[in-house]
Amino acid sequence: MLVIAKKFWWIGLLIAVFGYYQIKLYNIQKIIDITVESNRNQIESIRKNHEEEIKRREILLEDHKQKLSLLKNEYNKKSNELVLERSKKIRNIVKDFDNHKKISDKITQIYGFSYIDK
Repeated sequence: MLVIAKKFWWIGLLIAVFGYYQIKLYNIQKIIDITVESNRNQIESIRKNHEEEIKRREILLEDHKQKLSLLKNEYNKKSNELVLERSKKIRNIVKDFDNHKKISDKITQIYGFSYIDK
């Protein structure tokens, strides 16, 4: 038995080295699996955060659209009121004066442009 062990000692060494590297490879594979799982978790977390951010952005965008719509409506309303007010002032000026000279002087005084008679 001792003679066989002396003759084939390298087979035992090969088995030991092979076993050692199998354990190393198994550990490396576990590390790779853990890293892949960690990366998947990080990607999923980033994806969820991105989806939440998009939802918040959509809500804010919708809110801004509503506010912009309200501001446009208010602007149009005030603009129409100003046009009506200006028209009333002009009608009052025309009613108050029978003389064209007085009307043109009043318009020049209020609005800054003058009436030119043909």
